[in-house]
Amino acid sequence: MDKNKKTVFIVDDNLTNLMVGKKALAGHYNVFTLNAGQVLIGMLENIKPDLILLDINMPEMDGFDTLKCLKANEKTANIPVVFLTAMTDDDTVMAALHYGVNDYITKPFQPADLLIRVESHLKTLL
Repeated sequence: MDKNKKTVFIVDDNLTNLMVGKKALAGHYNVFTLNAGQVLIGMLENIKPDLILLDINMPEMDGFDTLKCLKANEKTANIPVVFLTAMTDDDTVMAALHYGVNDYITKPFQPADLLIRVESHLKTLL
C-alpha cells in the first residue's frame, strides 16, 4: 500500500463491478475490493479508507444496513460514503441522502466518471 495515496474501498457483490471500479481507480489510489458489507466492517478494524464506494443490493447486509452501521460508530461515522448502485428510483435516492451518503452514482457507470467523482470527493478532504 502506497502511504502517499488515499485509500478507497469498493464494496459490491458483483465481481465485474469490483474489477471495473478497481481498474478505473488503481493508478490513482490504494483500492481494496470487498464483496460484502460484513467484509467491509471487518476490514475497518485494520484499515480506515478515505472513501467508501458502496453497493445497495447485496445479500445478508445491504448497503443501507452497512451505512447505518458505519454512521453509528464514531470511528467510521465521518468516512465519506458514495452509493454505487443500479437503484435509481426517487424513494431510494432520497432514503440514501437521508441516511447520510455523500453522493449517488448509478450503474452502469463510466470509469472516467467514477474517477472524476472520487477525485472530487477526496479533494474536499484536503
